[in-house]
Amino acid sequence: MSPFLSLAEQLSSRAFSEEDLPTSLSSLPNLDETTFNFLIAEAQTAWQTAPRRGWAIARVADLAAQRTPDSRRRAQAAFYLAWAANEWVQPARVAEAASRAYSSFDDLREPGWVAASLWQKYALPWTHNDFAEATEHLTTALAGLREAGMEAWVPHCQLSLAYAHLLRGEFETAQTLLQASQQTFADRVDRFHLARSRLFEVSLFRRQGYVDKIFTHLQEILPIFQALNAPGELGKVYFHLGYAHFMRGEYSTSEVHFRTGIDYFEVSDLPLWIGQCLAALAEVDNNVGRPQEALEKLIRVGEIYAQFEIIGLRADNLVSQARRYMLRAEFVTSLNLLRQAETDYERIHVPRMSALAALYQGEACLHLARYQQALHHLERAFTRFHTLDEPARQAESTLYLAQGWLALGLWSRAQPLLETAIAYFRAQNHFAYLAQALNHLGIGLLAQGQPYAALPNFQEALALSEAHQIHILSLSAQQHLGESLSLLNRHEEAYPLFEGAIQLAREKNLTANVFSCLLALAEAYWQGTRLDAANATWTEALTLQDAVPELVWKAHAGLARATHTPPLALQHYRAALEALRTLRQDFWQPHLAGMYVQQQVGAFLDQALFYAATHGSEMDLLTFMEASKAQTLIRQLSTPPSARAASSAHATLKEEINQLQKQIRIPSTAPPLVQRARNAALLRQLHEKKESYHHLQSQRERQQPLTEVAARGFSLSSFRTTLETQWGDKWVALDYFLTDTHLLGVFLTSTGCRAWHTPVSATARQALNILAHGQGHMTPDDYLALSQLLFLPDLSALLQPDTCLLLSPHGLLNHVPWASLPLPGLASAPLVTRCIPLRAPSLHVLELLYARDLSPLSRPGLAIAISTFQGQHADLPHVLDEATALQTRLTLPVEVHTETTWADLQALAHPPLHTRPFLHLATHAFHDALTGRMAGLALADQDLWLDQLWEVAPLPPLLTLSACYGLQSRVYDGDEHLSLTTTCFAAQVQHVVGSLWPVLDDSSAPLMLAFYEHIQQGKGIAHALALAQRERWAQGATGWEGFLCVGLP
Repeated sequence: MSPFLSLAEQLSSRAFSEEDLPTSLSSLPNLDETTFNFLIAEAQTAWQTAPRRGWAIARVADLAAQRTPDSRRRAQAAFYLAWAANEWVQPARVAEAASRAYSSFDDLREPGWVAASLWQKYALPWTHNDFAEATEHLTTALAGLREAGMEAWVPHCQLSLAYAHLLRGEFETAQTLLQASQQTFADRVDRFHLARSRLFEVSLFRRQGYVDKIFTHLQEILPIFQALNAPGELGKVYFHLGYAHFMRGEYSTSEVHFRTGIDYFEVSDLPLWIGQCLAALAEVDNNVGRPQEALEKLIRVGEIYAQFEIIGLRADNLVSQARRYMLRAEFVTSLNLLRQAETDYERIHVPRMSALAALYQGEACLHLARYQQALHHLERAFTRFHTLDEPARQAESTLYLAQGWLALGLWSRAQPLLETAIAYFRAQNHFAYLAQALNHLGIGLLAQGQPYAALPNFQEALALSEAHQIHILSLSAQQHLGESLSLLNRHEEAYPLFEGAIQLAREKNLTANVFSCLLALAEAYWQGTRLDAANATWTEALTLQDAVPELVWKAHAGLARATHTPPLALQHYRAALEALRTLRQDFWQPHLAGMYVQQQVGAFLDQALFYAATHGSEMDLLTFMEASKAQTLIRQLSTPPSARAASSAHATLKEEINQLQKQIRIPSTAPPLVQRARNAALLRQLHEKKESYHHLQSQRERQQPLTEVAARGFSLSSFRTTLETQWGDKWVALDYFLTDTHLLGVFLTSTGCRAWHTPVSATARQALNILAHGQGHMTPDDYLALSQLLFLPDLSALLQPDTCLLLSPHGLLNHVPWASLPLPGLASAPLVTRCIPLRAPSLHVLELLYARDLSPLSRPGLAIAISTFQGQHADLPHVLDEATALQTRLTLPVEVHTETTWADLQALAHPPLHTRPFLHLATHAFHDALTGRMAGLALADQDLWLDQLWEVAPLPPLLTLSACYGLQSRVYDGDEHLSLTTTCFAAQVQHVVGSLWPVLDDSSAPLMLAFYEHIQQGKGIAHALALAQRERWAQGATGWEGFLCVGLP
């Protein structure tokens, strides 16, 4: 045996360390070319079956070559050492040797070898910390090899480049390169590298979700590597087999293959691959409910990865840890780890894994009942996987998106997603995901009141889960099967299912599942009239630690319902409402918050508030009401949305909506029946287009970066302090909540707090319905009925003309023209003559508006008057007179612009508009009763919808809308507004003055002029409007009745 080879064998067997090698080499003869070539050939043969031995031979050759004067041999030795280190998967050794080879060949001006050295430096792109950089360098290397005519290495370099593209989700390019390499290896009858290239293709199939193709390839590859006795490659085969079975939910078989892979990798001394198998085994443990075993493996993985500075592997380990924490119901910790992992993946340009981290963040948010955040992450993930053409991950994203929509009670959105996911998972034999999807389809059917239809889904899910030992899904199926039976009054069959699920969840230490099963069992006891058992079970659930708000409020709601002692019931209602407030803070889109209230919590809110009102707890009633209103606006005041340029799809939909509206306005000469049919068809199209725009824009909004918000709840003492600072004791506040049958109210002064409740009369209900559809035909009796409903008899005694009456309406009360209502016993004069009415979305919102820091006002007020609209709206000739009057008769500095276009308004927003004291708009305003999103203003060349307002934000502190319906809102359940008013508040406006009703073109100018004259005299905004309205009323004029000041006084 060559003495050099003998030395290499000792290094390989660790008879001495690498540091001792120079000393051992010193006694050997110089390395001649023949011996060098022999050693390289031996290394190449060895590294296919024993990577460490191949590296040891190359290391001896490299050190021996450094002692020779032949610079080319030294460079070649470094090159082959880098190749050997790649086969042994030792990134740091690769980097040193490849850099040395690159530099040496560059000095020798051998571009082909320079390209080869560059290839070796990036031959394993997954071990690098920037996949985009690796792709770029491998592309350069491949071109250099071809140019130098070094065709022998071209297919190898192509394989490395294919894997780099694969890692970046560029599957089509990766496939093309793989096929080219495979053809070359086939032509050369190179069985080893042909099989290896097909193993690369398996990695591609795994990411694409093609499980059947994975099995087919691996069955063909396995005997080749067995025949060649290549344990490292066999380890990779079993690793991929493990993942293929994992993807089907066949966890026990998957576990066997991963362990076999570890055995082969230990023989080959490939620690990084051992780490990957251990991480995969931890995933198996997570999925079958063995969190402690998962932790032990992840600790070992961390120890292995710590030896290598590879960001991608570190991020992989973070994801594995996050999955374990999710299993242990430590969802916040899981979420934080996943955020860090996504940052790491983005840093190294791995869109696929970045999307996966987003997907798992969505799953964690679902567990935390942060449903808006969940949709944010899941829609991001779905879009990315769609772009990357990964159908398996798309299906997984679809499943979790369906869960999000189910949680919001939106069955119409969830059902088609679930059916799509089920079809895919069934076709691909993905048993775990299929069971999960069937569970959720059953949950949706249960929510729709279809327990019989739900049963087969839960039964199939349970059978699949038990067949494949997926304990988490098994206990979930048991729980929901029990719920179905309970709803069918088959309680005695249901109880054992719940108890079995609880026992299994306890055995697996699945806290969240224990809590969920206990809640389901308690509800079943309640339905089965075992009231004491229900009470005890709800109480037991609340003893568990770290429960999420979604489960906490339900447990307290159950106990409040079951408790007959008012103080204890109120205690549970308080805890439930506080959990709900925390949960609702996640929502920043009013329509989503409203869906959740409508579908999931609306009945409970009514119950809790009515209980507080009827049991003499005015403080609880006030707190409950404030926690039930305008939560999205409270969040937006802290973190307003940012502007985003509209896409071409948005612009197209907007144009189509405008054209349909224009067609509807065109008079028709057709017979009445034909005309009605035409208009009905146009209205249907308009409805569909508006819904499409709403969904498109909503999804775009949800892609904005998330900002954590933890706003405190309403504090009466803080609110009073704020009001007393501004108004002394000259204020009264009325906070309202409207149920189907009763009005609940709280009457506040600087020293008192009183609650009341009263039935809603048929006349008052009719009046509210009339107002909800516009001004309508209100009779004096309607006004009187509303007055008697809304105002306590002794209110008038507390009011003076300079008293601020703060009104926080709810539901249909948002359409009430408060200024024109009479007070009880004082029907001869409207409310505005007795006080200064001021409306606010909630008392909490008012307090937050006071707390804002405003920018210095350095520019004149801005008045915009638009009289013509290119045929889109009726002309408004008198608004120009209004603008002229404001400019000529006021001493306030005001800048007037007429016939303003969108481009003009954008230009006026630079410098920013919020440096002006007010923005006065005399034009058409419109509200969108369907979604709220298409509310806005008419400019000279186009309609300005709410979404565009952000492009000219921030706005001045005062916005005056001398326009029809400027204050109308689309009010979703939970008093969540989507309107011009609330959008302006989020865009820094403090006061909005406008009308709920139509405004005649020639009637608003006198009111507006008087309003600004009073501001000019130093009056506050609400006071100035009240004085102007009193003057118009005294003059016998009309058109002032629908105007209100909303926001700060």
